Amino acid sequence: MENPVHPMFVHFPVALILAALLLDTAGMALKNEKLRDAAYRVLCLATLGAAAAVATGFYAHGQIKYMPDKLHDLIELHETLGLAVLATAFTATALRIYAEKKGEVAAFVKQLSFAFLLVAGLLVAATGNLGGKIVYDYGTGTKLYDDKYKNAPLNNKNPDNKNQATDSTDQNNQQPPPDWH
Repeated sequence: MENPVHPMFVHFPVALILAALLLDTAGMALKNEKLRDAAYRVLCLATLGAAAAVATGFYAHGQIKYMPDKLHDLIELHETLGLAVLATAFTATALRIYAEKKGEVAAFVKQLSFAFLLVAGLLVAATGNLGGKIVYDYGTGTKLYDDKYKNAPLNNKNPDNKNQATDSTDQNNQQPPPDWH
């Protein structure tokens, strides 16, 4: 994969969602609206970062020429979790925007926004952990991965699922690619 852009963006939603969660938690515990306002601004940036990470992730997935079945399943789960992070961060942000415009219901809406932010924090941690496994366990997106599979047959792009090579740990024991080490 040439010039992988996904790794350049993934750290923003991870760091910013967790920072927003920390600021919002501290703001509630200390009854400090300035911390909560800072959390709101950081959350807005986190949502933009999540959108960029999801977009570049889909692009990166399309660049992978071969992937063992187990890796394909991990990437699909990673993508699903990434979309869930984006959806929950977006919802938390939208609720905070709404809360800023409402007087009486603002406290309840802010609490609801915090609940979505908490879920986004849990999801981003799980998504990041899975992304790490995809890179560190499989080497996906690295030059070593590309060199290893440059002559491998295409996988998970064949509509008939014929002649697909599989991961060496698969039960089917099908023939691995010729340069498999």
